[in-house]
Amino acid sequence: LVLLLSPDNGKMSVLIFPLIYSAPFISGFYNFSLALILLLVILYFWIKNNESRTIAFYIKLSTLLFLTYLAHSFTFGVLCLSLAVIIITKKGIKNYKEWLVDGIKVAIAALVPIVLGVSFVLSRESEYSYLTNEELWYQITNFKFIYSFQREPSFWVLIYVLFSLFGSVFFKAKNNLALIYIAFILFGLYFVLPDGVGYASVFSVRTLLLSFLFFILWLALQKRNKIIQYLIIGLLFFYQNYRMKELADWSVNKNNKAKELIALGDLIPENSIIK
Repeated sequence: LVLLLSPDNGKMSVLIFPLIYSAPFISGFYNFSLALILLLVILYFWIKNNESRTIAFYIKLSTLLFLTYLAHSFTFGVLCLSLAVIIITKKGIKNYKEWLVDGIKVAIAALVPIVLGVSFVLSRESEYSYLTNEELWYQITNFKFIYSFQREPSFWVLIYVLFSLFGSVFFKAKNNLALIYIAFILFGLYFVLPDGVGYASVFSVRTLLLSFLFFILWLALQKRNKIIQYLIIGLLFFYQNYRMKELADWSVNKNNKAKELIALGDLIPENSIIK
């Protein structure tokens, strides 16, 4: 996607490194992680075929949208929001006739998953749970959407890179603004949406992760001096190498605990009831 939108910035794809081991992925939310891949694939597919959207294109789009819904309905909703923002930003909010036509076409392509999603929501009653403002800000300041294997403040390098990078382009960047709009919208929704809906939970972390994903995608597309690019690449490789060492220690620790539990299970007589 970075190479499609800004071929000269391909090296900045390394900004994705911190999300390789995200908290949802390590926690076993594999459907959500799969849906993230589909989200990026569909955005690539939409932008690449900007000038040649035939009936065949919308059939393929409909299939991809349906697969995204099957993988994770929440990510499907974020994807629809993203496409809407991209369409409106490209056409201009005043040219409502143009973006409305494209929006209707996307809505038709996504009709099946939209109907399934609405019917699912209306067919059940769910309790909503919300995090406090203190908990929400804690998750932001501690990067809770990125898994810290040793629970150490290993994100200082990441924070330095992103904020220095952001500060150098904030007043200059005028391209791919739809991506930063999406990031800000999701960041706002992070404070509004519930953290749990019935048996589904941890929506706040997922929303924050998605907001961060669009934010670093926008950052990766901004033009940079080559020296700055290589500096960022070096710092992120250093950061990722440190993370890999954390992962190795974490994996050994979890593996040893699993072996202890298995050994403990062998000591328990069959048909025992543990209270």
